Amino acid sequence: MLSHGIHAESRRYPTVCGLLGPGRPTIASDHWMATDFVVLRELIGDCNARNIWFCGTSIRSEPFLLGDPACDRIVFDPPVFETVYEGPPVTLRAMYLAAVTDAASSLSEGDVLVLVLAGHGEPGGVFRIGGDEDGNDCAKLTKGELEASLRNTKATVWLISTACYSGAWESPKWTLLAAAQAEEEAPSLAVSASEKVRGGFFANALVAHHADEFKLAAPRPASVDDNGNRGQQHPHDFGPGKSAQPSRSTPKRSLDDVRDWIHCWRDYIGRVYTSASLYFSSCPPASNSEPHSMPFRSLESQTAALHHFKCVPPSVASAETPSFSANMKPIGSSLPHSSGSIEPALELSAENEKLLISLAQDLLRFQPMQTAPETSTIVMCFRVVRGKNPLNDAEKGRLLLVLKNRKQYQELAVAIAKNLGWGKFIDELGRPDGEQARLSVMFGLQQKAEASGCLVNVVVQRHSLGRYGGAAGWLARIWEAAGSPSIASQDWKLALERSRHQLGIEF
Repeated sequence: MLSHGIHAESRRYPTVCGLLGPGRPTIASDHWMATDFVVLRELIGDCNARNIWFCGTSIRSEPFLLGDPACDRIVFDPPVFETVYEGPPVTLRAMYLAAVTDAASSLSEGDVLVLVLAGHGEPGGVFRIGGDEDGNDCAKLTKGELEASLRNTKATVWLISTACYSGAWESPKWTLLAAAQAEEEAPSLAVSASEKVRGGFFANALVAHHADEFKLAAPRPASVDDNGNRGQQHPHDFGPGKSAQPSRSTPKRSLDDVRDWIHCWRDYIGRVYTSASLYFSSCPPASNSEPHSMPFRSLESQTAALHHFKCVPPSVASAETPSFSANMKPIGSSLPHSSGSIEPALELSAENEKLLISLAQDLLRFQPMQTAPETSTIVMCFRVVRGKNPLNDAEKGRLLLVLKNRKQYQELAVAIAKNLGWGKFIDELGRPDGEQARLSVMFGLQQKAEASGCLVNVVVQRHSLGRYGGAAGWLARIWEAAGSPSIASQDWKLALERSRHQLGIEF
């Protein structure tokens, strides 16, 4: 699969084994992962003839743009570098592990091997290859399998993962750059006016930090005001017309410093990305605070003119909500609670059309963290509210059902919390359909709540557009605010039954 004839010239460059997990990067929830795949290749460089970049289908359906829609976005137009294998996901998994084993066993001390995993992750850290958005028919790659592929290597190994829960891949075999904590999801960038998601927060943050190491300012939006609107973007040094010359900062930064810099950068941008929490772990662990050389190519090189790439201007003044706030009307907590299905092929009634618009506006006002399960829902809500690229009747029916049921799960979570005597904590934290909706689902906290008898998974919704766990994350935060109590099974059962009876719903 890989040639063992390594040219002396290539020894100066890292050997890369990359894998793009999603089998359908043409859809909105997956194309941003393909963009990350392209961006990481550019950051690392691709000068080594041994490099392999596997993906399960073509990624060339549309342009690769990286950046928040409220600032200039960097345009990536790479030559064909990927190896496309459209066969069974389990075979692609085997091909990738074989490539890693081959590279690892042939490298010497002083060489660098970079492993890249771009795609979907599951709780516990499993990486998905292929399959649909719910994880059906996929192959699963585990940390142990990848560690086994490195058993004979003498090289320094880096693992860069854009997946949710990728912090769980900490290992003595490699230095880890993970897009999320072990118990958290990884967010994409905000949906643009064209209804596209242009890369992930993690890839964007790595570009910004790498540029900063060479005293260059990457494109970034201004912070968000109290009304959810952004100001003008900050000046930056990217684009073919800019004359700024890169110059490496000294001394080199530690992984802790890099992570802290990115988190400060995130917080300054504002609440759109406040739930994005990266996880870095060095090998050996004791060196996390020691200066590191990131496995990215120098921007001082003529072949790495990342800052001279074309940029396209902002597509919308606000990355969080479109400019229709004057037409927004708050939705009350009392909504129809029917869990019956809607025939998707039928035209919606005027009443249901109005309800669909209201529910879509409500979601966009407190837009959830844009993880892969949420992206399709957010994009469809933009299409409903803006009227551009309108949904057909079938899509409207599916979205209305998803949004109505989403509201039901939120109301059920609130009712459960009240019936458990936690009403005052709802007043303190806020409801699940307000500012709390912007927060991560906090999978780790959900697990702790479940272990104490607060079975929050009762309000996790699986539907045709993905998976909604926001109500479960909210209920776990309420449980934590109440002191993380243990709940007897009979008390939980009684609270759940009362809540369902009060709302008149069945699940």
